[in-house]
Amino acid sequence: MSEFDELFRNLAASDPKVAAASAEALLGSSCPLTGVPPPELLQAMTVGAGLPDDSLLNLARAWSRAEMSRAALDALHRSATAQDKERFAWLLKTVLAVEDAPEAIVCVLDSAEDARVRRWVLEGLERLAFGGFLGWEQLDSVVAALALERTPALRLGLASVLMALAWRPDNVHLLEPLLSDSHAEVVTAAARTLQGHPDAVRRLNPDVLDRLRIHTNPWIRHSAQELDEALRQS
Repeated sequence: MSEFDELFRNLAASDPKVAAASAEALLGSSCPLTGVPPPELLQAMTVGAGLPDDSLLNLARAWSRAEMSRAALDALHRSATAQDKERFAWLLKTVLAVEDAPEAIVCVLDSAEDARVRRWVLEGLERLAFGGFLGWEQLDSVVAALALERTPALRLGLASVLMALAWRPDNVHLLEPLLSDSHAEVVTAAARTLQGHPDAVRRLNPDVLDRLRIHTNPWIRHSAQELDEALRQS
């Protein structure tokens, strides 16, 4: 591994171009991307003002998933600043391993945790659900908690999780309140989830759909059109 030592050290360089070049070199090399991820790679996730360079993210994603997931979770727990925590949560949305899902669920359920951190970790759980690795048995408590959330990003996450999970007819009772949400993104996410289930749309209170059709926000009116189209095509 000694031939790769300098590349690993340069991952945490203050010059983002040096770090990105080192990540590209490692991705194109014969270096085995397994084992405990180098601390320099995790440190690189916290350097600079914006999100890490794509090359660094691609290297993290190419690493052994179980080991990178574990390392990202540990780094999230150790982070001293809100920004660092958010960055590791953002990384977890693409590297979260099913073995770490129980711990990720605890994070999402923690109302004392920053909402942005919870939302990114939730997206990691969503991806595992879309892949068939998680189901209602694991995420029922998450759905129940999200239904009571006051933070728009997490209410939006409820619509996404319900799209990822096997459909239940009672989901309409969870999604209908979102159609009256004060945030357009939440409304459109709920409509998008309902769009594939015309039977659920038929069970909506007609007044809810009427309000969507004449809403001042064009995106919400478009969502109403999509729901009407789903009914016409069913």
